[in-house]
Amino acid sequence: MKNFDLEPTYENIKKTLKDNIIGRNEELYNFFSILDSIDGNMSIALDSGWGTGKTFFVKQIETLLNYYYGLSKNKQDNELGNIIQQDDSLNKITLNKIFIPIYYNAWLYDDHSDPILSLMYSIVKDNHIEYVTEIKSALSKNMEKIIKTFAILKGINSDISNIIDWENADNLIDKIESLESIKSVLKDVFNQIINEHADKLIIFIDELDRCNPKYAISVLERIKHFFQDDRIIFVYSTNKSQLVHTIKKFYGNDFDASGYLNKFFDFSMKLGKVNMHDYAYTMNLINDDSEIFNIIAREMINYYHFSMRECHRYLQIIKSSAELVNFDRIRRVYVQHDGLCWIILFAPIVFALRIYDIEKSEKFESGILFEELENILKNNHNISECFKSIIESSEEATLTAKSSWELIVENIYGDIFRGTKTSQMVSDCGRKMLKDILEYKNIR
Repeated sequence: MKNFDLEPTYENIKKTLKDNIIGRNEELYNFFSILDSIDGNMSIALDSGWGTGKTFFVKQIETLLNYYYGLSKNKQDNELGNIIQQDDSLNKITLNKIFIPIYYNAWLYDDHSDPILSLMYSIVKDNHIEYVTEIKSALSKNMEKIIKTFAILKGINSDISNIIDWENADNLIDKIESLESIKSVLKDVFNQIINEHADKLIIFIDELDRCNPKYAISVLERIKHFFQDDRIIFVYSTNKSQLVHTIKKFYGNDFDASGYLNKFFDFSMKLGKVNMHDYAYTMNLINDDSEIFNIIAREMINYYHFSMRECHRYLQIIKSSAELVNFDRIRRVYVQHDGLCWIILFAPIVFALRIYDIEKSEKFESGILFEELENILKNNHNISECFKSIIESSEEATLTAKSSWELIVENIYGDIFRGTKTSQMVSDCGRKMLKDILEYKNIR
C-alpha cells in the first residue's frame, strides 16, 4: 500500500510553493512580515490542530529562510528564486535581517532527562551552518562543556558525546562549576553562530504537544530560563488545546494551564485550514477510473472536514482499493455489473466514515445507520446527484418508478448491508463485489 503522506522533502516543498497547492503562500508572506519586524527575543506559538500541516508549514519557512540566507552569502538557488518571483504572495517577501533557521523535533528526544543537550546537539549538527566550518569546531568544544556539566551535576548519561568528533576538550570541565555557568557557555555558542553570519537565530520547536507531559514542560521552562537572548526567536508549532491537556496531566485538572502557557508565548498565530477538496484535486491523488468515484471521494473529504493527515490516510485507502478493481474487465465480462455501481457509490463513503468515526462506520456497515447516508445526500448536492445519475440510469429503477429515488436508495442500502431483497437492483454478485472491496480483496 503506497504512502500518500506529503513528506517535507525539498522537492515537495518547491512543488507546493510553486502551485500554492496547500493554499498557504499568503500565510507564509504574513509570517515573514511578522518575523522581520521583531527586534528582540520572542516566542511565537504557531497554533493548529493535529494533522493540519504545521510541520510542513514550518519546513516551508525553513526552506525560504535558508534561501534568503544563501543570498546573503552570494549563494543562489535559481529554481527556488524563480518560484518566489512568480508567486503573487511570495514575491512580496522582503527581509531586512538575516536569519539562520534551526529545526528541533521535541518528540524525538522526549525520553531524555533534559532538553538542553538535545537542543544544542540539533544546533551543532544542523546542516544549515555546514558552510561555516570554524563555527562547528567551536560549537563542538562548547557542547562538550555543556554535556560534561550535566553529566556530573545532574547524573545525565553523556553517551551523546561519542556521536560528535570532539577536538581538544581536555580539562574543559574544570572551567565549569555550576549549572548557572551554562548560560555563559550558551551565549558563547550563539555568538559563534550569529556574529558576522546573521542577525538572528530562529529555532523551530516542533511536536511539543506529542511529548510526555514532564518533557514538554521541561522544554518550555529550560528555554525560558536559558535562552533569553535578543538575537533568538523561538517558534513553537503546536496544538495549544492539546498542550493545555498535556500540562493539566502534569499539574492537575484544576491548574490554569492556559495562563501558564501565556508566560511562555508572546503571541499566537493561528494557522488557517487547508481546502482539502481543492488540495486532493490539485495533487491528483484521486483514482481516475471513475469520475463519479472521484467526485464522491473529494466531496467526502470536505464533508467530514478531514485534516491533511486524515486526507492522506483516506486517499491512501482510496488509491489502494481502486487498484484492486479491474474496472474494464468487470464491464466486459459481467453482463450485469451492478457491483461496479455500488463500489463507485458506497466505497468512498464507507472508507471516509471509517476514518471519521469507527463506531458509526460499524453501524453503517451493519445496515443500521441509513440516517448517515440520508444526511450526506441531504447536505451534499454533488453526492446526491451522483446517486441519482446511477440509480436513474438503471433498468431496474423503472420498476419502482412510483417510489421516490430517496426510498430507492434506502432499499438499496438495506439490500447491500442487511441482505434484504427489496429494491430488485442489487444482485448477490454485486453485493459480494462491494463487500470484497471493503475487505481489500482483489476484484478481477
